Amino acid sequence: MKKEPEDVLLNPMRFRIAKLLNPNEKSASEVADCMDIELKLATFHLQKLAKNGIVEGKYKERLVQNRPFLIQYYVMTAKGKDAWHKIKNQMQT
Repeated sequence: MKKEPEDVLLNPMRFRIAKLLNPNEKSASEVADCMDIELKLATFHLQKLAKNGIVEGKYKERLVQNRPFLIQYYVMTAKGKDAWHKIKNQMQT
C-alpha cells in the first residue's frame, strides 16, 4: 500500500536519507557509509522511498577493479523534494 510522501518521510531515518539525496545522487552503499548504518538497512529504507515515489534508482556503469559493473544510484524525485521541503518547513515553525 502506497502512503503519502509526507507520511513516509516522517520516519527519521528516511528523512535523513532524503536529505543526503537532495540534490546529490548516491548508491545504497554510499548512503550506508554516510549514515554509518548497515547496507541492508540503507537498502530497506531506499526501497520504501522508491516504492512511494520519493526517490528513483538509475543504473550507471562504473569500473570496479577494472571491470564494468552496473550500480544503482538513487536521486530525489520532484515529488520527493516537495514532500521533503514541506516537512522541513513544518519542523521550523
